Amino acid sequence: MTIEACPGCECQEFDHKPSGFPGFRLSNCRRCGTAWTTPQLCPEELESYYNHDYYGPDNVKFVKPMEMIVEWMNRVRARQLHRLLKAQGKVLEIGCGRGLLLEQLAKMGHECTGIERSSLAAARANRISGLQILTQPLEDSEFVEGSFDLVVQWHVLEHLENPNHILKKIHRVLKSEGYLVLEVPNFSSLQAGIFSHWWFHLDIPRHLYHFSMDGLIRMLKRNGFTVCRVSTFSLEQGPFGALQSLLNFWIHPTNGLYAILKREIQISAFRKLTHLGLCVALSLPATAFAGIEAAVGRGAVLRISARKAI
Repeated sequence: MTIEACPGCECQEFDHKPSGFPGFRLSNCRRCGTAWTTPQLCPEELESYYNHDYYGPDNVKFVKPMEMIVEWMNRVRARQLHRLLKAQGKVLEIGCGRGLLLEQLAKMGHECTGIERSSLAAARANRISGLQILTQPLEDSEFVEGSFDLVVQWHVLEHLENPNHILKKIHRVLKSEGYLVLEVPNFSSLQAGIFSHWWFHLDIPRHLYHFSMDGLIRMLKRNGFTVCRVSTFSLEQGPFGALQSLLNFWIHPTNGLYAILKREIQISAFRKLTHLGLCVALSLPATAFAGIEAAVGRGAVLRISARKAI
């Protein structure tokens, strides 16, 4: 697919630069700073990058201690969304993965529906009581207009071929003044600027788009949303993103710590100890850096709460 205008601000002036990933480059909008991966693979080619390892063997994505942290983070996130709704409502999560977030929201009394492209992850989510999980895209789902009080997208929009089209569909299925809560990597973050193609959250070619704050806010407004709150701090993504990006400077393979935590690679005990030793040494500087960049509004992620405009 050839992109002729920025999806964020519709500017047709952009620059090209190396991505650090063989065969791909970044096209960067000169006005709002949004970027996109060039070339973009067709859906069939892209599907090969979402293999068994991506979702984890036996549908368990991380080693046990990390799984416990992920589950705790989803409980915290669910409580935040619950406070936003203030009452039991209908929730749709696009890209719900294994259904961990929806599981917590269902326990709070919300009627929860998920969309997940992976049949493996969807099978795990379907085993959770109280969830309805669909594997077809949002545009192929027969939701009536105004179906949901809340739509959630957590690190999903950057994976989708046409983000403006998806936002229009979300706007349609939301109730009047319903909420959209989304989070994406922040391409205008200090991490992205300093670490360049070593940045952990770049993830080419799976990430088709790399949103700046300006570009994403423009895109939401153009598609009928009123932005309520913007945050660039994430305890889950910020410190780890800084840590893995720092490690990428010093040791191979790229994103090796993440691959170890996901059990994607088998490496020698010496190399594993090297990763873990550097991890311990760099954890405090990485956490401090993540706090500083978030404090100045340029943290690793963009977390936005928006309402459907009347």
